[in-house]
Amino acid sequence: METFNKVAVGDVREEFLKTLKQRMNQKLKFLTEENEKTSEQSCLMFLQQNYEPIAQKLRNQDYESLDDLSTEIKHFLLYFLDEGPKGPQR
Repeated sequence: METFNKVAVGDVREEFLKTLKQRMNQKLKFLTEENEKTSEQSCLMFLQQNYEPIAQKLRNQDYESLDDLSTEIKHFLLYFLDEGPKGPQR
């Protein structure tokens, strides 16, 4: 935009600038939405793959107490925050 403002001349300059800004905003909105969708899909895949051992132990009633389950879920959350996919909301 800075370069455009320095070199643009003519009667259509303002209209072209307005159109350019609109197109850039549309592209940004599209890319933001796509990024969010991709991030959500990546997070879901990560959760499905990495939460399965906890779910399996829960189904098999391998946890001796609710505290054991809670501790493992807290560890999983830390693992997700450290190793999980990075997205726009992190």
